[in-house]
Amino acid sequence: MRKINKIVLISPTSTRPGFISKSFRFPPLNLVLLAALAPGYSYKIIDENIDGVDLELEEIKEADLIGLTVMTAQTPRAYELADRFRRMGCPPFFHAKQEDKSRPHLGDNIGLL
Repeated sequence: MRKINKIVLISPTSTRPGFISKSFRFPPLNLVLLAALAPGYSYKIIDENIDGVDLELEEIKEADLIGLTVMTAQTPRAYELADRFRRMGCPPFFHAKQEDKSRPHLGDNIGLL
């Protein structure tokens, strides 16, 4: 198992029109909290509603771990991103309130609150 140094944390956009927008949104403060609880790593935090997710971004290409935090309306996009990251060779980690039994291969790891 390789050592984890570089972590990318992502809040995906919603595929439900109008659920999350630049003018009305739920800020992904849990990503900042997760980063604060595990100091000593190099983090890149991405809110897809603001920055988008550029798969060519150097931090994504070099990431040892990519974490996604999701609400129900964000899950279709999160699944899409997780599949892409897995194909890139980077294991996705999901942070969710409940496990989605319909997608047991959701992430290589799932953290539940």
